[in-house]
Amino acid sequence: MEQSSLPGATPDAWSRIRHQLRTPLNAILGYSEMLIEDAVLLPEGAGCVGELQKIHEAGSLALHFVNEGLSQGRQETERDDFGALAEHVRRTLQPPIDEVFDRSRRLLDGAGAAAYGEGFVPDLERIRDA
Repeated sequence: MEQSSLPGATPDAWSRIRHQLRTPLNAILGYSEMLIEDAVLLPEGAGCVGELQKIHEAGSLALHFVNEGLSQGRQETERDDFGALAEHVRRTLQPPIDEVFDRSRRLLDGAGAAAYGEGFVPDLERIRDA
């Protein structure tokens, strides 16, 4: 079966899927990197650096899967059901995305989150919302 005969599995569809997944993941990585850089400069920021690093690691793991897993999945879709592949992608991405959401929410709910600097809370909200 040709890849283009599968519903939604055209080369353009694969590009859109990867782009739609990479965009928020790159936002998570970028904002977490900026917050880590800011937090290490502040004495009160030491408490959140570890959490921010875990957010960055989870985002990196998800991005790695999107980059590697979807490329491999695209090749395997000729043999497999596209719906099953989509479910596999969802199940694989859910744990690191949940970790990003939970850790960013904990940091936002933490006492004195605003004390880390003017941009800390809005950037953390962007991570959570991505």
